[in-house]
Amino acid sequence: MRYRLLLALDHSVWSAAAARACLRVASCAPDRVHVTATHVVNVAPFSGHVLQDIAGMLGWEPVIVPQRVAEQVQHRGERLLAGFAAEAAELGVEVKARVEHGAVAERLVSLGAEADLLIMGLRGDTEESAPGQGGATVERLVRRASCSVLLTGSTPSPLSRIALGFDGSDGARAALRAVRPLAAQLKCPVTVIYVVDARREPGHDPSAEGVAALREEGLEAEALVVEGEPAEALPAVALEIGADVLALGYRGRGLLKELLLGRVTERVLAEVDMPLLIAR
Repeated sequence: MRYRLLLALDHSVWSAAAARACLRVASCAPDRVHVTATHVVNVAPFSGHVLQDIAGMLGWEPVIVPQRVAEQVQHRGERLLAGFAAEAAELGVEVKARVEHGAVAERLVSLGAEADLLIMGLRGDTEESAPGQGGATVERLVRRASCSVLLTGSTPSPLSRIALGFDGSDGARAALRAVRPLAAQLKCPVTVIYVVDARREPGHDPSAEGVAALREEGLEAEALVVEGEPAEALPAVALEIGADVLALGYRGRGLLKELLLGRVTERVLAEVDMPLLIAR
């Protein structure tokens, strides 16, 4: 069965890094992947009906704009997708390109239902035009996505080693499942990191479970146990060992585990600028 990748593109540096990540994953074994690249046009022309247009006029997606502007945005997105498809073809990677219309998070959630992995930037066009205001789309998307999401930082990454935060929770096991096909496609090693903090039971160490599961798939894996606060320690340790992807579960064993996003995942999403694999 093919590894189904969905790439979300916009015109930001984060998106450019996501495109590089997608090509890195796909080009390792093009015959084992299926790539769909999409650009969501989140503007629409005036319909002439105030009640129909009111949400977009107030700034909700899709934003209501003049017909000329809507056409420009559409054509710019088409050029973006065509450029990526041409670059992928040079690497022997076939791409299905599609322009979508509507609210970005909503459309990507819908398309993600048919994907194994969604690849996109941690931030996007909004962050470039209004620094400090981006990230809302990613947060909404991660909360609702049915597939795992690989979020890239502002610069391209070689994707040469994966760090997996693993505490034995259901979320951590989901991250383990998401790591397996990605590491197999990239042929890269995985370091399973367990962070011991004040909330953990003494003597509890699930890292061996994660390592064993990965090795059963023929993957190179090792365990690492460290002390600290997980949201701070996981990114720091990942960078220290040379990992350039940090995999986390959608939920963990934090004190606020009843929330849609685990406390650790939520903090890491807001604070780091490295590729994150958020598993579902």
